[in-house]
Amino acid sequence: MRKIADGSSIIDILVYQETCKGRCVYLDYRTNPVGGALTYDALLPEAQEYLTCAGVCFGTPIDFYRDKGVDLYTQPLEIALCAQHNNGGIGIDCWWQTDA
Repeated sequence: MRKIADGSSIIDILVYQETCKGRCVYLDYRTNPVGGALTYDALLPEAQEYLTCAGVCFGTPIDFYRDKGVDLYTQPLEIALCAQHNNGGIGIDCWWQTDA
């Protein structure tokens, strides 16, 4: 329950509820988070290492996606739930299926 009240799990629940209604959910990067002034040095070491290895510690999300050929001003970034969001909480078989 802690992750629901204080963490990102609330986003997962809200995305799930909207998709159950047949709606799409998008991240809005038309304006950059925190005015584009994100300081990567302020992140926890694990997060900083992950983002550094992913090659995203520069500029803004708009810049990152533009470099990949996606214009977030005209192509919103649709999001959905993923199996990884279970954080190891569901057993699956070799076909990524579960009986839960």
